[in-house]
Amino acid sequence: MLCLVAKSAVAEPPRAVGYEWLIVDGIGVHIVRINLNDKNVCVTPTIAARGRGSAESLGAFVARTHPTAAVTGTFFDMRTLVPIGDIAIGGKVINRGHLSRGIRASRGNLVSFGRRGCDCKEPWPGAGFVLCSGPRLITDGKIAISPKSEGFRDRGLCRRSRRTAVGLTDKNKLVFVAVSTPIYLSTLARIMRQIGCTDAMNLDGGASSALYYRGKTLAKPGRSLTNVLLVYETRSLFEQHTAYLAPTWFKKRLTQHTCARHPATAP
Repeated sequence: MLCLVAKSAVAEPPRAVGYEWLIVDGIGVHIVRINLNDKNVCVTPTIAARGRGSAESLGAFVARTHPTAAVTGTFFDMRTLVPIGDIAIGGKVINRGHLSRGIRASRGNLVSFGRRGCDCKEPWPGAGFVLCSGPRLITDGKIAISPKSEGFRDRGLCRRSRRTAVGLTDKNKLVFVAVSTPIYLSTLARIMRQIGCTDAMNLDGGASSALYYRGKTLAKPGRSLTNVLLVYETRSLFEQHTAYLAPTWFKKRLTQHTCARHPATAP
């Protein structure tokens, strides 16, 4: 079992979106914690400004969308720059990939991990946003990693690498995680469970590893990215930048977005 051996000396005041640096069993971990009980919090994916099949730097993503925090999204084909997982923004599926398991927010503002439905016309019914990646790291509190069964064939997943991940705790906290030390997926899964996640999913990593928080790049990617997962601390900030979440051809269709938050529960 991984043990927490160090923690940041200076604690931030309570925020809907906060940051902490932990050292877990000798591994430095950047963690952005998002309180989904806060009615103002909004979470959404975004894709490159020129649309599907294009990429841009993390700095360009941040300058265009102005999020409170951002983390690497799903994998993409290095030749075509097309994401290989489903992505939905504002209730509209803008990318269909062969990865069909991911994180979603329903119309009831409930964030969960699930998989694509069988209805080709409406594969993610009721979802405000969807980001499919993987493999899953934790399911219902248990570590369960099966890349092959989820459609992954890249042997690089079995090697040590820089990693990013997204997870959900039983207290309605979404977490974005990045580690700069190359680690195995199994180690990442144990870290996610150690920091309180009951469900968690691996995101694109290696040279794509990226994490941004309130003006600071905590994990700098070594390449341009095709998609990123964002969080806004206030609804007003989100609404100011909704039009920049998808390329020009999609803006007219982006008429409604479900903010990612749970009904209020005990903290």
